[in-house]
Amino acid sequence: MVAGIAGLNFTALLVLLASIPSWAPEAPRDPYTHAVRFRGNHAHYVPGPVGLYVDLGLWVHFGLLAASLGIAQWLRPRPTA
Repeated sequence: MVAGIAGLNFTALLVLLASIPSWAPEAPRDPYTHAVRFRGNHAHYVPGPVGLYVDLGLWVHFGLLAASLGIAQWLRPRPTA
């Protein structure tokens, strides 16, 4: 289940990154204050929570994957002696 959530998180992050150039302005204005930089030092400005998700979304993905591995190890059958 946690691995599925990690997959959804990663997919949402990729879709968001692909769509930012179509809706985010290239100059900062309220509430678009967080710069998301793309290749060639080209920046688009997004709202603060969206920018935070773009910055930390990949780390959240890795954390969810680690949690799913930890849960799988915890729930695996143990050999009986």
